[in-house]
Amino acid sequence: TWDGRAGNVYPGVGKLINKSQVPIVGAKIHGGYLTKPRWAEQRRKGTIEIDFGVFEDDEVLNFIFDSEWEWQKSRNYIYDGKKRALGLERLMWFCPECGSYRTIKAPGNEASCSKCYSKFVVDRFGYIDGKGTDVVIDKQIKLLRSYINDFEK
Repeated sequence: TWDGRAGNVYPGVGKLINKSQVPIVGAKIHGGYLTKPRWAEQRRKGTIEIDFGVFEDDEVLNFIFDSEWEWQKSRNYIYDGKKRALGLERLMWFCPECGSYRTIKAPGNEASCSKCYSKFVVDRFGYIDGKGTDVVIDKQIKLLRSYINDFEK
């Protein structure tokens, strides 16, 4: 996952599960994204939990679809490491404050915009200025759409 949210399942997987007529073991891993966010260059030390469930039908899909951020809100585990913001430019293409493109630099535990000088701290819980990467990426998508619309004018 790019942002800590479960991705989509291919169409037809639910039908296949329902036709199988065998128990299905579902597993969801929590903390894996927070120990190594996809955008990050370095790992963090922290807790990983795995939940298992046995299902008779496609309810297993509801079980495995989960948000790392909803789980982290309930646990508040620490995911500590050096240079926690390193690589954040891969996730933050636009500055969330001024909207500038490719102005984010992230050499240590915080990132900053080279245009408006806003700072964005990646804390020990995995949040970027108190937000999960799901919220950050949603904002980036909005900024990208605006950028494309302005470019097309």
